[in-house]
Amino acid sequence: MSFQSIIDLYTMVLPAIKNCGERLAKQMLLVVLLLSGCDDGLNGGHYQAVFDEIDSRGEYGISSIISALDGSDSALQRLAVEGLGRFESEENVPRIARALESKDWLVRRSAVNALGQAVFRRDGDEVADILIEHLLVEENAEVKGVIARTLGRLSLSDQGKIQVVVNSLLEMTEQGVSVVERPVVLGVAMGLESMIRRLYFGANEPPAGVVHFLQELLEFTGIDGDDQVTVWESRAAIRRVAILALSSLETVKSEVLIQAANDTDSGVRRIAMLAMSEEFDGDVQVIEGGLSDPSPMVRIEAVKSYANRIRGMEGCQLLLSKVEDENLHVSLAALNSMSGACTEGDGFATVLSSLISDPSAQEPHGWHRAAHALVAMAEVSSERGDLLIKNFISHQNPFARSYVARAARITRNLEVLLDLMGDTDSNVLVHTVQGLFEIKGHDADSILIAQLSSTDPLLVLTVAQLLQGSPNSQEAIEPLVESLRIMSQEQKQTYRDPRMALLERLGEFGGSGQVTSLEPYLRDYDAVLANRVAEILQSWTDTDWTADPQILDRLPTPSLIEIGQMENTVVTLYMARGGEIPIGLLPNLAPTHAYRFKKLAESGQLNGLTFHRVVSNFVIQGLSPGANEYAGYPEYTRDEIGVLAHWRGTVGTSTRGRDTGDGQIFVNLVDNHNLNHDFTIFGLVWPGGMEAVDAVAEGDVVIRATVEILGAD
Repeated sequence: MSFQSIIDLYTMVLPAIKNCGERLAKQMLLVVLLLSGCDDGLNGGHYQAVFDEIDSRGEYGISSIISALDGSDSALQRLAVEGLGRFESEENVPRIARALESKDWLVRRSAVNALGQAVFRRDGDEVADILIEHLLVEENAEVKGVIARTLGRLSLSDQGKIQVVVNSLLEMTEQGVSVVERPVVLGVAMGLESMIRRLYFGANEPPAGVVHFLQELLEFTGIDGDDQVTVWESRAAIRRVAILALSSLETVKSEVLIQAANDTDSGVRRIAMLAMSEEFDGDVQVIEGGLSDPSPMVRIEAVKSYANRIRGMEGCQLLLSKVEDENLHVSLAALNSMSGACTEGDGFATVLSSLISDPSAQEPHGWHRAAHALVAMAEVSSERGDLLIKNFISHQNPFARSYVARAARITRNLEVLLDLMGDTDSNVLVHTVQGLFEIKGHDADSILIAQLSSTDPLLVLTVAQLLQGSPNSQEAIEPLVESLRIMSQEQKQTYRDPRMALLERLGEFGGSGQVTSLEPYLRDYDAVLANRVAEILQSWTDTDWTADPQILDRLPTPSLIEIGQMENTVVTLYMARGGEIPIGLLPNLAPTHAYRFKKLAESGQLNGLTFHRVVSNFVIQGLSPGANEYAGYPEYTRDEIGVLAHWRGTVGTSTRGRDTGDGQIFVNLVDNHNLNHDFTIFGLVWPGGMEAVDAVAEGDVVIRATVEILGAD
């Protein structure tokens, strides 16, 4: 191919990216050069243009997206409709709906999911009508399954429309769950679960037929003989969705929960035990059986439910035995549960004292049990708790020291809390200032205000929130102004919450004298903050102010070539306490997020980081510098929310609001369908890796991360 031919080809595709800026034009030229001579060279450039427009959320226009929708390339159509859905604008519904006419079922599936995303948390009546009408002509089971899921997630304005949707869902499986194609059965189950969770939780009764259908699904047992059935479409997965939906209802019958508690699938049994924590009028022996379940996930929930049911020290003895459970998380659940249920007698206190006596000697697991025991002891006996705090106050692990602050807060030990104010770890300080405020109230304001000089976002957020209503407002104004400046200079999107908290306090405490201090933030990099500044200035001056936000550069989108290179890529996290977590990247679902995670691993930036948040039977979360919710990297990435649900083992990006992903991740320990459509999934823990994930405890460290392309020479 001659150079002139290359230039001619570049000239042909240039109109598709004319609104995308110099960076993308140069990138496009590289793609053309690399793909010249290939049949898909032209579409490669168009792909990149569409991708960039999607990531910009319309800042570069959507001309390439529209042309892709109207084109014949199904891959481009799929990308375009997914992107329009991520805009989360009802204006795009007609454009997305056109893709339902595609001959490619993958395009139609993407269009269905995108329609649901376009009206996320908005009125979904129009989309419901579109999807119900499309059901009349749709033949593909995968597409019909996603239609069912999407119908269930829509926000509907009236009971009549809700009933129409319910009827449509039930009609999809009226031939029987053993006959209907598996993706359809799963989709209907997930759709109904979503509706119940949002509309019928508690005492509200769902429409007739829903409970009967879900109970029928609990009978969907046996072996999956079809090799085409995925693990997420298995009979067990469907039963998990069914019992999850039923457990949200106050009216669920005890016999249903008992049936689920004896299911062959540990996930079904776990949800049954969780549901028995509340209004369960069955025999407590059912829960006792869960205490010895072979699955730690089941035992964790059984411990919590049992603690809610027992009366007197007789029941406490059985619960006490779970403190010695071989699984750390079961043991911690027992310690956390017993403090509220078993406060009489010396048996509990004696066990706690033995755990707390020498926390360092029990590493690497011991400090967790000891720390939780310390907090439990503080609940049982303030005197004993205060005596045992000394074993912890100089612990080398800051996560352990944070439990000293929690215990001192419970015992109201002001002396210990004041000593902890000299701690060098900001996460310890967060718990400390919370304790001081709980004891002293606004008499502690001077101590709190001094912490506004911190560069830690979580500590600043905590202090700003505690200062609400302070009688010492004038003393706080200048430190608040300075803290806002400090928090803003790094230009991190993840700092939105602490900066907004500072701004709210300034709006509460300040007035016309602070106009000049806030005026520059009308041009802030965060549009949410800039608009709030305009509102505050207007309230102070009784004149109109206009925000002019200067949006930050996002992490650059990967090129088509770089996306292709991520196929079959596995990032493996090697844990300090042993175990490996192999995460397979999903570049076709979330290319930008997958690319970021890969680059962080390759550059060594994940080495030495921690999982700072571990919630048993929910998620493990971490890998951010600073080891808290708000510490992160400067560049952010747009959400790439797709059709994949938050099944156990999926890996997502933790955010503090839409489009604020900064590299912090979480791994789903169970099926977390309440997170569906709200967080990006970019990876999947490979088979065999979940054992190491389940073993992760608060503060666990990643020694190193490696990147491997499977099958590469």
